[in-house]
Amino acid sequence: MNNKKVNLFIDTSQASCNLAIFNNGKIIKKSSCLTHNNLTDIVVEKIAKLSSGYEISNIYITNGPGSFTGQRVSCLIAKSWMIIKKVNVYTIDTLTFQLKDLNGISIIDAKSNRSYVSIYKNTKCLLQPRIVLNTQLEQIKNKYKNLKVYENYKDINVFDNLLSLTNIFKKANTINEITPKYLKEAIYDQKNR
Repeated sequence: MNNKKVNLFIDTSQASCNLAIFNNGKIIKKSSCLTHNNLTDIVVEKIAKLSSGYEISNIYITNGPGSFTGQRVSCLIAKSWMIIKKVNVYTIDTLTFQLKDLNGISIIDAKSNRSYVSIYKNTKCLLQPRIVLNTQLEQIKNKYKNLKVYENYKDINVFDNLLSLTNIFKKANTINEITPKYLKEAIYDQKNR
């Protein structure tokens, strides 16, 4: 075993499973694949293969919003490793993660004619992650028309964003701080209103 201490990155909040072993601002190994709704089946195997020969000391995860299952899987893996392997865990929401330079309008499809949105201008958050009706998106884009729009991880390099944003991930001091960022209510709650 290579006893080199490294960091593990897990991003399972969108349609792909993105994993990386990285250290000192460099990607050592990476893996990215579409999950086709089989994320739970593949993520543990892919992490084991990718991290073979390395000692993971920190885990960095995106915790949503995004795929309900993806958010839960990455948080569960991070919590388990924090308890069992005593690793440090760092989190970032996917809307912020989508903005490599923290400058732009970040949008992720929330389904049901809604979108998750967050806005940063020159690294300052102008709009915290929230869910809005798709009919409100044009108004938001017009209000901030000088900012570039990033949608659904299109045209971004996940691994470049990781290296650019590593310093703004937030350290979780307890497992209770490793939580999926759900911005919409459960379907059950919607039906009972």
